[in-house]
Amino acid sequence: MEQNNKTLLVAVLIILLALVAFNFNKISGRAVGDGRDVSVVVSPSVVTFSGDESAKFVTVTVDTGSVGVDSQLELFSVNGELKERVSVSDTLCGTQSLCTGVVSKQFLVPARVQSGDYVIGVERSNPTYNFKVDSNIFTINHVG
Repeated sequence: MEQNNKTLLVAVLIILLALVAFNFNKISGRAVGDGRDVSVVVSPSVVTFSGDESAKFVTVTVDTGSVGVDSQLELFSVNGELKERVSVSDTLCGTQSLCTGVVSKQFLVPARVQSGDYVIGVERSNPTYNFKVDSNIFTINHVG
């Protein structure tokens, strides 16, 4: 009888341990690897082209969160809920394919980009993690 009780106790402990392990993200309140801890900030918030300027720089600062982000930065035009990729991109951390930590980059915005609202996006795309995070909205104006 005592052997059966020990076996039952061990089985219950294994089940409890498995439940805690599989639900740790929910129990801790922090989902790891879903991009919620990634932030992208672009400054300045307004870029103005005047005259014959061919390009301007914005500073992109990315806190890559707990799992990092892919190195590719992409520019998207924003119109309400719609986002459209603009054919302007750059790499965040040079030749490395994965960026970690807090990384800043001077992102070149060519004058051919039309006036409007834009975001710069980063992503992490592999079998384990798959998310996209956009920056704050910044505005491009053309005057003169």
